[in-house]
Amino acid sequence: MASFTDYLDIKYGNDLTDIQNGKLTSTHVDDLLNQYKDIVLVNLIQQFQLGPIFDAYKSGGNVTTLHNAEKYVFANAQDEERFMQNYSQELRRDLYESGFKQNRKKAFQNNTVIVDDYTGKVLNKDGRAHRDHIVSASEIQQNNAARLYMSDQTRGEMATKEKNLAWTDGSLNQSKGENDLIKWMNKDNKKDSTMTNEEYYNLDQDKVKAKYAEAKQHVDGTIKKERTKYYVKNVTSTGIAQGFAMGQKQAIGLVMYEFQKALMIEMKVYFKKYKTLHTIEEKISEFQQACKNVSAHMISKSKEIFTSFSDGFISGFVGNLITVFINTFATTAKNVVRILNEGIHGLFKAVKILVNPPKGMTREEALLEASKIISVSVITTIGVILTEAFVTYLLTTPFSPFAHLIGGVLGGILTGIVSVTVVYSIDHYVEILAKLKETMNLLVYDLEISAAEIRSDYYSTIESLDEGLQAILQKIYTEYEELHLLTRNAYNTRLSNAELVHNSLKLANKLGVREENIVSTKVDVINFFNN
Repeated sequence: MASFTDYLDIKYGNDLTDIQNGKLTSTHVDDLLNQYKDIVLVNLIQQFQLGPIFDAYKSGGNVTTLHNAEKYVFANAQDEERFMQNYSQELRRDLYESGFKQNRKKAFQNNTVIVDDYTGKVLNKDGRAHRDHIVSASEIQQNNAARLYMSDQTRGEMATKEKNLAWTDGSLNQSKGENDLIKWMNKDNKKDSTMTNEEYYNLDQDKVKAKYAEAKQHVDGTIKKERTKYYVKNVTSTGIAQGFAMGQKQAIGLVMYEFQKALMIEMKVYFKKYKTLHTIEEKISEFQQACKNVSAHMISKSKEIFTSFSDGFISGFVGNLITVFINTFATTAKNVVRILNEGIHGLFKAVKILVNPPKGMTREEALLEASKIISVSVITTIGVILTEAFVTYLLTTPFSPFAHLIGGVLGGILTGIVSVTVVYSIDHYVEILAKLKETMNLLVYDLEISAAEIRSDYYSTIESLDEGLQAILQKIYTEYEELHLLTRNAYNTRLSNAELVHNSLKLANKLGVREENIVSTKVDVINFFNN
């Protein structure tokens, strides 16, 4: 089975020769400028133009977790007000003892005997028969989880349930006060330090422990249930809100991009035809046709737009859920929440392509597309954050009236350039690695080969050239000597006619004279002069 690297080598290997030879043609440049403009432009529109409208990221996320509350980080003012509420006697009277007098009077009327739940003794039906919060109102109010997860009314109802109330003597109740029942029972009595409170008030230890266990189970169980309700309610409501905002941002961003793209194409065609249109009716008709074409294009993209909204909604909801989970043990900063949520959106789209790639797309191509989607999402989000920081700086300079305009334009341009460059690098990483490899090889060669070795190779090459030149010159000299000798013998009058004719034939052959043009017999001589 071919690996991902093999796939890239096959797909992009045809261009390696050009890259390795340093031939970065206009085709490569055009490819860089046009590469994946859909991904980059849609992300820029969604983040820079629609982000300020739909993004509502905040430190700690959209739900106040107990960890964040204890760090004084709140998602809303209501949570903060409830959590920061201190215990007071007024709060005790209004919230935790509301209706006590009426309930005691009703109990006296309905019950023949009132028994002390801590001692088993019969109590008089008068003001000395008290209702005690087994888990004290102060302890409930100072419980951070109870204050965060429960409303005032719910805490009050929990505190005054029968499972948390005990009939007891007024002096015992006042002595116990806001103390933990078991700890108070084992302490020395304030009136008689030689005795514990258990001994002083003749407490039935089994009855006290049974009532205490029942009350603690009731309080802890109620807080646990309310915690579940709190997170289900808040995670659901904020998740839907964030999902809807993310879905709108994704869908509207795609609508804006597709609309401007279709409009630019139709207007370009319209203005090319404009000069050929002679009447107002023709111009209006052609313009109407252009509008119809734009409308048809948008209708054809309706499914894609709806899918974009759905993807945005799901990723927004999941992002909110993960943010809440993280904030249960670590407080996230606003920008971390932004990166986390936008990154999850990119990851969701990437996983969607990997799990269900478009028809005709191979697994390797899907992996490549997924990596580009995640990269652009993260880069664009970081670009927004840096742009916000840049705008904040510009607000402190003389350019403050134009801070948002300058920061937005520059941030968008730089983010777009980086996004396109990174995507192009991912898509053409084989060629880039080849060029990098070539550069590294040259660098390694320069580092490994010493100057002395290079100088020695140079002189050796020169010597080999000298030897070749000398051989060529020697061959020319030999040829010249042979021609000189043949020429001299051919015209040497001291030789016989037969010898002269023979030498002349040899010279002609050496000079490359064609056979039919050589005068070699008396007949040839006669014919030559006759002609």
